[in-house]
Amino acid sequence: MKAIRKRMIKNWNQQAQASADSAGKTITYLCAVIILGLAAVGFSVVAAHLQSDTQFIKPGVEKLIGKHRFLHTSACFSYEDQLTGRAMPRVIDLEKMTQERLEECYMVEQKSQNQCFQLQLLRREPKEPEEPEKPLREIQTANWVDCFVTKQREETDIEYVLIKEGDQLSQGIMKIRMMR
Repeated sequence: MKAIRKRMIKNWNQQAQASADSAGKTITYLCAVIILGLAAVGFSVVAAHLQSDTQFIKPGVEKLIGKHRFLHTSACFSYEDQLTGRAMPRVIDLEKMTQERLEECYMVEQKSQNQCFQLQLLRREPKEPEEPEKPLREIQTANWVDCFVTKQREETDIEYVLIKEGDQLSQGIMKIRMMR
């Protein structure tokens, strides 16, 4: 009887030990799940904050991209050599500088938050000294009026260019007014 009782106590102790181990593991797993959950939420918050910082375009970069597009690509106003197909940077083809061409190369809706541009192409030296400086071309993006009405911050850059008019090249100035 004592042997049976000893065996029963031994079995009971083993079961109690297994139960205690099981309960300990359950508490450990529960704590691990809570800690991992909090870590995941913290990681998500940090990642969202970093993502919003990386999507911000620094001031001036968008302006430089726009200026580069207008002055250096044949898709906009640069003269394209017919023989090589190469765009000539800062050589403005007067025939290409139209409102329609601007709308093709810089697509923007009327009330968009994108950068607004107004471009004026002038001869560097007027043909007659008494003649007032009148632009050869003056075009603006579709959202220019909306930017102007909402009184956005404005900057003006002057870029020295060559103007290709037929077979003639002359010196010119491109005034680029930007609003953001």
